[in-house]
Amino acid sequence: MLITLGIIGIVAALTIPTLISKYNKKSVESKLVHFNALINEAVRLSEIENGEKSLWSYKGTEEFFTEYLSKYLKTVKTEKVSDLQYNVYLQNGTKFILSQPQTENDIIHLKFCTEAEKCDGEKGNVGKNAFLFLFYKTNGQSINKEQYCNSPFMGEGTGFVPYMFVDTEDDYWDYEKNCRQVVYPDDSEIKDILLSDTRYGCGSSSTNAYCTKIIQLNGWKIPDDYPIKF
Repeated sequence: MLITLGIIGIVAALTIPTLISKYNKKSVESKLVHFNALINEAVRLSEIENGEKSLWSYKGTEEFFTEYLSKYLKTVKTEKVSDLQYNVYLQNGTKFILSQPQTENDIIHLKFCTEAEKCDGEKGNVGKNAFLFLFYKTNGQSINKEQYCNSPFMGEGTGFVPYMFVDTEDDYWDYEKNCRQVVYPDDSEIKDILLSDTRYGCGSSSTNAYCTKIIQLNGWKIPDDYPIKF
């Protein structure tokens, strides 16, 4: 009996961590899919009432949330941390943090936290229980919907998108669409950038900013070779 119990214990020790890891991954995937749909549906509904998002104007994160998102999201509570940071708690135990860089008034950063109580402060376990998104104001000088057909931030029908920043000077004017097309790296190059970039790479930088994009490109499933363990 003792030998049998010992064998059961060994098997359990080997299998339980794997099962827990799979459960955690499924939970994160489910919450990411739900949040991505939720926040962008809020943007879509807001556009119906407030006009195209490329024309939205805002000063500070609280004003942005109050004017454009609050009416279309069911929240438990909100809290203003500063003019540049605003926390929003959702009914399913998740939250998101809106922040605005002091030097970039036309950009809103969003950090989605799969477990609100484990994502306090500016930092968090990004790529594991926190995931980064961006909302770009499209009528600024650098990102203009009339000039750029395929911005990595503002694609057709998008609002908040996974954090992605690619330096490129390779572009051309598309006379058929009457706008500028930016030439981005191909799929294999993009994946390498997402994993190895020293500033934002998933698993290779201190920010892990590109982890959200990696999961999105895999159909909102955490890839088998995902560099962060659950």
